[in-house]
Amino acid sequence: MKINTLKKFLCTLSVGAALLLGMSIPTQAQGGPPPWAPAYGRRNIRPYGQLVSDRRHRRNALRRDLMLQERYDRQGLNYRLRHERGLYGNNPTWRYQRRQDREALRLQQREERGQFNQRWRDRGRH
Repeated sequence: MKINTLKKFLCTLSVGAALLLGMSIPTQAQGGPPPWAPAYGRRNIRPYGQLVSDRRHRRNALRRDLMLQERYDRQGLNYRLRHERGLYGNNPTWRYQRRQDREALRLQQREERGQFNQRWRDRGRH
């Protein structure tokens, strides 16, 4: 056997043994950020994503409740106005009164929506 062949064989054998030894030693997984990182040890104390998600779901549920309440208010107003029109007729005075009632309800609901949106816009952390 030549010396070069022997060198190649021993080199290959040593690299294979090193790889086999390296794979057999259990490697420790990375345990998080290095000690000099700003979030070291505090990364998972406050689950920010879950807080934001819960806040969004709560806001959407409140918005749905508000929209349902507005719908029920409009239905109640329309029922009352329809009933009054059946009782008192459709003269100009009652038409004006019904128009005023509808406008008052629209303004009230617009104000409630504005307060709802402003409450979430101001602090955003309810």
